[in-house]
Amino acid sequence: MNENNIVIETINRILFPRNPKCSVCNRILIHKDDIYCSKCDEKLEWIHSRRCDICGRAMDSNGYSNICENCEKDENYFSKGYSLWSYDKYSKRIIKKIKYGGYERLAINLGKVLYENTFNLDFLNEIDIVIPTPSDKIRFIKRGYNQAYLIAKGFCDKRDLPLREDIVLKEIATKDQIGLSEKERKANLKGAFSVK
Repeated sequence: MNENNIVIETINRILFPRNPKCSVCNRILIHKDDIYCSKCDEKLEWIHSRRCDICGRAMDSNGYSNICENCEKDENYFSKGYSLWSYDKYSKRIIKKIKYGGYERLAINLGKVLYENTFNLDFLNEIDIVIPTPSDKIRFIKRGYNQAYLIAKGFCDKRDLPLREDIVLKEIATKDQIGLSEKERKANLKGAFSVK
């Protein structure tokens, strides 16, 4: 693409902005801050049932324990988590677009959706600051942004919480976690982070 075409494309984007598309099915959306259409909202497996008291995953409503089997067998380094959806083919599309598709605005809007679905949770009142998982320099340069930071920004902008990305740093460029077992994922990240 030559310089003239780039200028024309830029002018077209400014004068005739494209409507955002559903991050699941690519239908045109009405509102710029929406991340999915109403049909895909129904397809997403929102977690409204029992949740694990630690990680926030959906749990079988017939169970006796308040802790899922993953949290029972593993030592967690956090005391409370929350999941919007079960990780299925629809939510996977949203995450994939944020991580690998260059959808920065989608990441910020996902943070807003997270706020809208968690603003009344008691444990969030104990939060002083939000620290997103840092990205290594190579991945940041390749992607152009840190998706965890953008999701946290969308959340913090609505919740009025300080967002700090200068406390936890990623010192080692690790390989992608896709396709790794749980044990391999932990080994891959061992020693990769430091606290300033």
